Amino acid sequence: MKLKDFWAHQIREATHLDLIREFGQSTQRMIPDPIPASFRILDCGCSDGQSTLAYFNSRPDITPDHISGIEGFPDLARRCSEKFNTVTLDIETEEFPFADEYFDVALCNQVFEHLKQIFLPTSELYRTLKPGGILVWSVPNGGAWHNRILLLAGQQPSCVRILGPHVRLFTIKSARKFLTYNQHFQPVSEIASGFYPFPPGNLNRLASRIFPSMAVYTIFILRKTSTPTNLPNWLDWVHAAQVQTLF
Repeated sequence: MKLKDFWAHQIREATHLDLIREFGQSTQRMIPDPIPASFRILDCGCSDGQSTLAYFNSRPDITPDHISGIEGFPDLARRCSEKFNTVTLDIETEEFPFADEYFDVALCNQVFEHLKQIFLPTSELYRTLKPGGILVWSVPNGGAWHNRILLLAGQQPSCVRILGPHVRLFTIKSARKFLTYNQHFQPVSEIASGFYPFPPGNLNRLASRIFPSMAVYTIFILRKTSTPTNLPNWLDWVHAAQVQTLF
């Protein structure tokens, strides 16, 4: 096997699977055990739903009845709807079809790096979460050490390749500043996941804990402020700023 193929199929894939495990564990810690029957979970960008269910595979009390999903690709949404309630939606242009303060927990894993219009979906995640509700949100870390090395060498960071699906780059500091804009969300914790070139395991986890700003991924856990604020939200900001771009 060529080194490039080994990297793609062994290290990168295994690191992504380890992220799903850590994302699920982080989410489970924020959900009461046992889960109340009325508890509602949203997975924004749920793909075919397989990862969503994997997040909760050690919690049999969390059933598909607790989960709703949003997916932008019709074929994936159709397959996901066979597992739990799913709506097909372009989150860059459409509001979520849910009432205000509807969900207890919202998940968004490896979605925002695919989006140019990040202001509407963030405002919608905030709107549809209950006061005190939890957002678990993750993106690739643009400041990961391998991306820094690539930039120093004059190369494109691997997390936002020109011939690739990612259009946004987030460092940990910039993501934190964005998510906590005007204190609509309060940070609860951050978890670093993955550290190239180590495969998932003890050395990988140790490196990501010691050097979290250089890890491959970051998981942000935030709590929606319990007291309503009249300060502008993310969508308000982009409208007021009149940024010269097309969404």
